[in-house]
Amino acid sequence: MKSWYVVTGAPCSGKTTLLSSLEKLGYKVVPEVARTYIDNFIKNGGTVENLRSDELKFQEEVLTQKYKIEESLNQSEVIFFDRGIPDSYAYLNYLESKISLC
Repeated sequence: MKSWYVVTGAPCSGKTTLLSSLEKLGYKVVPEVARTYIDNFIKNGGTVENLRSDELKFQEEVLTQKYKIEESLNQSEVIFFDRGIPDSYAYLNYLESKISLC
């Protein structure tokens, strides 16, 4: 049985503070995939403007990364996620994506 929890909410609503506290208590925390993706893109010479010029592609790439991360995790471990796949579904729905969400 999975004991995975997604922490989601508006910017500056305390997600990072909560997750940092949980991590200090010894829980596994998966950082926000979109933030990691953006940081890596910029580190490799890209710009946020370039990345965001195709919002649908960006969201699809983030969703792909989320699936890869989840597939690599121990299903029996308690894990907290800074945002998660449901967030990606919401963004893709907003963008009226034709991508299959199942």
